Amino acid sequence: VDRLHGYRPEILGQRWVGPCYLSTESALDRYELCQTGMMDFTYVTTTLLAGRARAVRVLDGYRFVYRHVRPHLFFGFRPEDGLSMADPENAAIDFLYFLKKGQRSVLSPDEIAREKLNVSRFRQYLRRFRQRGFQRYALAWLAERGTAGA
Repeated sequence: VDRLHGYRPEILGQRWVGPCYLSTESALDRYELCQTGMMDFTYVTTTLLAGRARAVRVLDGYRFVYRHVRPHLFFGFRPEDGLSMADPENAAIDFLYFLKKGQRSVLSPDEIAREKLNVSRFRQYLRRFRQRGFQRYALAWLAERGTAGA
């Protein structure tokens, strides 16, 4: 029985909770900015999901994770192959944001190929975050390993 009804799993996961876009490790892996080997699909959404049972779903061996942001942080994504997906710079910022908030990941920030990011766009997106401490944290991460223009 095809419980996915012919949909690609990442598209099905996007249909469960809306609005949302694929981000963090999932998007970074698709852009080849890291290699996670994960079968998880992580989405960013403005929908507040009470409890872990609603924020994490599993179907046919695929794990779908939904992480909440406030509406002013819901940006930096585009349609790609039938899926809303974060731009590479926004996926990196989302990843750092959730890591800074204490959400665990199998990926270390050092495993992200930050030299492939558009520094100007990264800085532009980062300005939308109102937390100065997070902005300093993200800029320090970007500057590590001599990223050009950081």
